[in-house]
Amino acid sequence: MTDHVHVNDVKYRRSSRGVGEEFPLREGELTTKLTRFKAGDEIPMHRHTDEDHEKLIVQGRVKFTDSNGQVDTLGPGILYMCGSGATYYHGKVLEDTIILVIESCDSQIQYPDEK
Repeated sequence: MTDHVHVNDVKYRRSSRGVGEEFPLREGELTTKLTRFKAGDEIPMHRHTDEDHEKLIVQGRVKFTDSNGQVDTLGPGILYMCGSGATYYHGKVLEDTIILVIESCDSQIQYPDEK
């Protein structure tokens, strides 16, 4: 039998970014991790330097608003690109949510007030 664990039962740790929790899956040139948020969490306005930064919503729902005012509510099974490295966005977590994050190892988060 294959080892398995439900995404709700892995050992998440507090995110260094101040909101949510993380569980690293793989690290190398390409990193993958699970991020978990509680309903009501606010994801601050930010963008990713990796133009191919992908996220897959495993469960839950998040309302994202980008710096152009575009609003999208995303739920389970949705794969999205986080503004493709150019657009800032923020999120409001509507339900307890788990997201699979896939990014380059050198990807950085930038906040609008940073130079």
